[in-house]
Amino acid sequence: MKTKANIGKLIAASISGLAIVAAGAAFASKERSAENDALKDLKSAKISLTEAISRSQAQFGGVPVRAELDNEDGKPAYEIELVNGAKVLDVRLDAVTGETLSSQDDKADGEQESERD
Repeated sequence: MKTKANIGKLIAASISGLAIVAAGAAFASKERSAENDALKDLKSAKISLTEAISRSQAQFGGVPVRAELDNEDGKPAYEIELVNGAKVLDVRLDAVTGETLSSQDDKADGEQESERD
């Protein structure tokens, strides 16, 4: 009887181990996919992050405090956050054309944002 109980525990532990390995493999696959999307966005961008920051500063002024390449609706775009005095502005630029897609005041939590185009 004791042997059957030990075999049952061994089988349960083996199944749990396989489930953990399978979950890890699925997570790793998703991570690789995300990395590939970032590489794809970078390859399709025609202007650099530095150029996007320069363009946003020239148009809106301020000091850049955050910038990243993002993908929304299948199109790569740069999101740049500029600080000008007490104001914070979020600017979105098309990474292919360099065109300003949107700009909006970055409000404190709970406040409604106003968009400028």
